[in-house]
Amino acid sequence: MLNPGNEPIDGIKLQETPHQNKAVYPDNSDLTWVNRLGESRIKRLNALHKNEEEYKAFQARVDKLYEEKLMEFPNVLVTPEVARELYAQYLQDIPDIKLLSIAIPDNYVTKEIEGEFIKLAGAYSMVKKNKELEPDAIFRGFDILVHDYSSFDSFLCTGLHKVYYHQLGIRFNQNGLIDNYQEALRAAKYTMDNRLGEPWHHCPWLISEYPLS
Repeated sequence: MLNPGNEPIDGIKLQETPHQNKAVYPDNSDLTWVNRLGESRIKRLNALHKNEEEYKAFQARVDKLYEEKLMEFPNVLVTPEVARELYAQYLQDIPDIKLLSIAIPDNYVTKEIEGEFIKLAGAYSMVKKNKELEPDAIFRGFDILVHDYSSFDSFLCTGLHKVYYHQLGIRFNQNGLIDNYQEALRAAKYTMDNRLGEPWHHCPWLISEYPLS
């Protein structure tokens, strides 16, 4: 969900996106042992368009995915096929849901950057596997992401799009992302050199979308 009120850039209304407004399905809070209660549980049921029994079935499937290492902390599904199966069974009622992936060149991951991933994080596990994109990945652009030990934040979270546009002359595509990898590298380096945004490594990650069926 985007916050209203920022000026358009290149005709695109790029806006800060606070982390708490990002909806991800599923995530570790859907595990049965996390035990959502009260208003938090009601909100999750409403977001998923599920009643109590349907949500329990969804939670049981999420538990199973974790047990089988097909889902990793906190919300990483290890293959598009796993995501599609979950979507077909439980998530088709959610409007505008998308299956997205992130990827980074293996030569960009230094030991220093690797050290910012907690060893239980799904992102760390997937980077270590050195997997390539699936053939049906659809290019959406490059994001400058920062990994704060368990999750990712975009350059939009701290309003860095204004800096990239006004200071570096970087243009954004219709998805609000950067089309060119060299431009994304330049943005990431500028962010680190000037200590902008959050106090972790900002890296250029490729954002791709996969078909849901």
